[in-house]
Amino acid sequence: MGLAAVPITWHVSSRDQLLSGELENLAIHESGQLMLGPQINELQNPNTPIIWALQEATDGALWLGTSSNGHIYRSSERQPTNLTFEVEELEVHALASGPDGTVYAGTNPNGKIYRLATDGSTESIFSPEETYIWALTVDPSGTLYVATGQSGAIYKITPNGEGEIFYKATATHIISLGFDPSGNLIATTESPGQVIRIDAAGKGFLLLESPFTEVRAITHAPDGSFYVAALRDSTVDSMQNTAITTSVPEADISTAVNGSTRSTQTYSSNLEDATGAVYHILQDGLWDIYWSSTSEVPYDLLIDSDGSLLIATGPEGRILRLSGNPVRSTLLATTPTQQVTTFMQSSKGVIHFATANPGKLFGVTNNLASEGTYFSEVKDATNISTWSTVKWRASTPSDSRVDIFTRSGNTRNPDNNWSAWSAAYEHSTGSPIESPKARYFQWKAVLYKGEQNSSPMLTSVTVSYLPRNLKPILSSVTVHPAGTVFQKAFSNGEFEIAGYDNSALNTKQEITLEAQATRQTTTPLTGRRAYRKGLQTFEWAATDPDDNRLLYQVHYRNEGNTSWNILVGNLWQPIFVWDTTSVPDGDYVIAITASDALANLPSASLTAQRESTVFTIDNTAPNIELMPIRQEQTDLSLSFVVQDVRSSIEQVEYSLDASSWVAAHPSDGIFDSQREEFEITITPQSSIAEIVVRATDAMNNTGTANVKWLSTVP
Repeated sequence: MGLAAVPITWHVSSRDQLLSGELENLAIHESGQLMLGPQINELQNPNTPIIWALQEATDGALWLGTSSNGHIYRSSERQPTNLTFEVEELEVHALASGPDGTVYAGTNPNGKIYRLATDGSTESIFSPEETYIWALTVDPSGTLYVATGQSGAIYKITPNGEGEIFYKATATHIISLGFDPSGNLIATTESPGQVIRIDAAGKGFLLLESPFTEVRAITHAPDGSFYVAALRDSTVDSMQNTAITTSVPEADISTAVNGSTRSTQTYSSNLEDATGAVYHILQDGLWDIYWSSTSEVPYDLLIDSDGSLLIATGPEGRILRLSGNPVRSTLLATTPTQQVTTFMQSSKGVIHFATANPGKLFGVTNNLASEGTYFSEVKDATNISTWSTVKWRASTPSDSRVDIFTRSGNTRNPDNNWSAWSAAYEHSTGSPIESPKARYFQWKAVLYKGEQNSSPMLTSVTVSYLPRNLKPILSSVTVHPAGTVFQKAFSNGEFEIAGYDNSALNTKQEITLEAQATRQTTTPLTGRRAYRKGLQTFEWAATDPDDNRLLYQVHYRNEGNTSWNILVGNLWQPIFVWDTTSVPDGDYVIAITASDALANLPSASLTAQRESTVFTIDNTAPNIELMPIRQEQTDLSLSFVVQDVRSSIEQVEYSLDASSWVAAHPSDGIFDSQREEFEITITPQSSIAEIVVRATDAMNNTGTANVKWLSTVP
């Protein structure tokens, strides 16, 4: 097997490249640095497709609202998840806790409000005759506010259970609720996606009209501003659709944050392809697009203890962290689920989050994961290759460590027929790869935490490999009409001949060959076409599967001869013009040889060859045989024969006493052979006449003959 001399490098160093692989307990910074993520523990798996809501109880336990036949679960460190309450409706989409510790639950469809008391008793306290209850929030006085749909109403329920409509929106659904520092109620909507500020009297003021279908997930910043998440499609539809789907298409994350080209308040053009965005709304009502994505969908937001904004996303079950000025995005964590649905920060500062497809509960610790693993995407070398060297760049503070492993195989997806993982490589500046020759290849990085909770940082991995050399491909050879030439594509010159411009006086009929040569193509690739007698242009189409630069040789031979003669070698461009006056007339064939020798060892270089069709070289003029002139009364009659060895006769003319040329026609009326007979009749103007005959063949060779006549009449 011949191998290419020039290795190919596969370099992974950007965030987009890293996102093509799989992560476990790792985070990816926007700049493409791979590091350990926080230790995330799976706390509960209640065997439900979706967990919609989380709420902390007064004793620190967590309430879970699910889509599993209206189940409400209670989870604590001391007690596994147990089914606490089962309502008649299918989903528990909203939970809220009052100042006295009472927990409220909102259900869908046929929405109802239930009260879960601290003693474990439950009761239905309000039924607003709404299809959906999307969100609940409680003010300091214990008054409960209920966001509903299809009517887009917000209900106000006093602690004694009296309820009334507090605000009616023009939107179909009120999705989320929250209070600002001034005590105003903030509501977000769906169909259309809006943000509305509502005062204590129930008077609404529109803060944001977004181009998205739904705005949800209000979270407040310490400075009094707040963030909302917007998404293109309905949350319920997207999650429930994926809940019954066996697989989700892979999506590459493509995010933009404030300070980038996509972060602008003129959203009409920038958000056209976005699947989701986060808006930052200031206290005075001004807003900015803080983040947007063409593949990630934001479902919830949370500001953590250091002021960073966390975004819960789908469809890959990722958590993003935005921080700094300008804002930088970090992929903080990935989960074995399709959506991260909701965040909750406990009274102790511990961050919890829930997921969908499947529905699980997780807790985020303040410590880094002890180790994390990254699996690269599978590299397809397109053919069997020798995997040569792997090197990487990493920083490893406080005894932290990065180990790199490799494996290879000949199936697209790694299976039992792949090689085993190699041992960890020792030299980051370049270690010979132990994995066998194969078409497919994968590397793995394992990052280990060091002392003092420090993380190593992997910034790049580079793999060099030598693919099997593949033969060049010569797909066609084109023989242009004789005399056709092309101007160089970037030439400033013209095809004009200096000092010659007799076209206005030229009455000579254009030969077909010349007309074809000078006719311009609609999209010339090599420049203008022109005609130059005696020149023959060849072009060919050649490619190399390995993208090697090719060298060309041109050979020729007479038709019927088996031996080839070298015409030219070391050509870079797939075009060659031959001065055919250097060889005898005849029928010829050329052969183009394409070689990849420049990029390969002599023992491994390969060639491809293709022959042209047979073409004729004819640079000899036709022969004109004139018969004696015959006088018939006052006219003269001249018979003659025009004959060419290789080409058909195309045009014959005559001139009497240097007058204008007159076309002559064959005796049979058509130019269709290499031998044509003619007879012309002329009327002399004096007693002495000279007749010149000019004949041109199909290859634009022209011959002449003349005869003089002297009148015998005294």
